[in-house]
Amino acid sequence: MRRLSRRSILQKFGVSALRIGYRPVASVFDVRTMSAEEQTYFRDRGRWDDWWQCCRLPGIPEEPPSEASAVPVRGYLEVTL
Repeated sequence: MRRLSRRSILQKFGVSALRIGYRPVASVFDVRTMSAEEQTYFRDRGRWDDWWQCCRLPGIPEEPPSEASAVPVRGYLEVTL
């Protein structure tokens, strides 16, 4: 099977494909019961969740994230395989 690049998927389907691994955790509400690896997973996953909810400012698409662009204005689509 041929693998497509993220750029070709974006051009063809209009979405940017990015695989984010999943780690099952019994309880997400008490970090004291989580292993160090589980805490790292949730911290990293939270960063992506926050990033995906923000939108780049109009007219400056290549600018890095800023406080002005940090307001959550969108969601994201999660596809489980």
